[in-house]
Amino acid sequence: MSRFPEGLATSPGFLRWRLTLSWQRAITSALAPIGLTHVQFVLLACTSWLTEQGAAHHP
Repeated sequence: MSRFPEGLATSPGFLRWRLTLSWQRAITSALAPIGLTHVQFVLLACTSWLTEQGAAHHP
Protein backbone atom coordinates (compact mmCIF):
# COMPACT_ATOMS: atom_id res chain seq x y z
CA MET A 1 0.00 0.00 0.00
CA SER A 2 1.38 3.37 -1.05
CA ARG A 3 1.38 6.48 1.10
CA PHE A 4 0.09 8.30 -1.99
CA PRO A 5 -2.85 6.36 -3.42
CA GLU A 6 -3.29 8.91 -6.24
CA GLY A 7 0.33 8.30 -7.33
CA LEU A 8 3.72 9.72 -6.51
CA ALA A 9 2.91 12.89 -8.47
CA THR A 10 0.84 14.00 -5.46
CA SER A 11 3.72 13.55 -3.03
CA PRO A 12 4.80 16.83 -1.37
CA GLY A 13 8.45 16.02 -2.14
CA PHE A 14 7.73 15.48 -5.83
CA LEU A 15 5.67 18.67 -6.03
CA ARG A 16 8.43 20.65 -4.31
CA TRP A 17 10.98 19.20 -6.73
CA ARG A 18 8.84 20.26 -9.72
CA LEU A 19 8.38 23.75 -8.26
CA THR A 20 12.13 24.06 -7.67
CA LEU A 21 12.90 23.08 -11.27
CA SER A 22 10.38 25.62 -12.53
CA TRP A 23 11.87 28.34 -10.32
CA GLN A 24 15.42 27.50 -11.48
CA ARG A 25 14.37 27.73 -15.13
CA ALA A 26 12.74 31.12 -14.50
CA ILE A 27 15.85 32.47 -12.74
CA THR A 28 18.15 31.17 -15.48
CA SER A 29 15.94 32.72 -18.14
CA ALA A 30 15.76 36.08 -16.35
CA LEU A 31 19.54 36.30 -15.86
CA ALA A 32 20.57 35.05 -19.32
CA PRO A 33 20.23 38.46 -21.05
CA ILE A 34 22.80 39.99 -18.70
CA GLY A 35 25.12 36.99 -18.86
CA LEU A 36 24.95 35.99 -15.19
CA THR A 37 24.40 32.66 -13.53
CA HIS A 38 22.26 32.45 -10.41
CA VAL A 39 25.35 31.94 -8.25
CA GLN A 40 27.01 35.03 -9.73
CA PHE A 41 23.86 37.07 -9.12
CA VAL A 42 23.62 35.95 -5.50
CA LEU A 43 27.30 36.76 -4.90
CA LEU A 44 26.88 40.23 -6.42
CA ALA A 45 23.72 40.87 -4.40
CA CYS A 46 25.41 39.77 -1.16
CA THR A 47 28.49 41.88 -1.93
CA SER A 48 26.29 44.90 -2.58
CA TRP A 49 24.33 44.39 0.62
CA LEU A 50 27.46 43.89 2.71
CA THR A 51 29.04 47.00 1.16
CA GLU A 52 25.96 49.05 2.02
CA GLN A 53 25.92 47.68 5.55
CA GLY A 54 29.59 48.52 6.01
CA ALA A 55 29.05 52.03 4.67
CA ALA A 56 26.14 52.53 7.07
CA HIS A 57 28.30 51.57 10.05
CA HIS A 58 31.42 53.44 8.92
CA PRO A 59 30.38 56.76 7.37
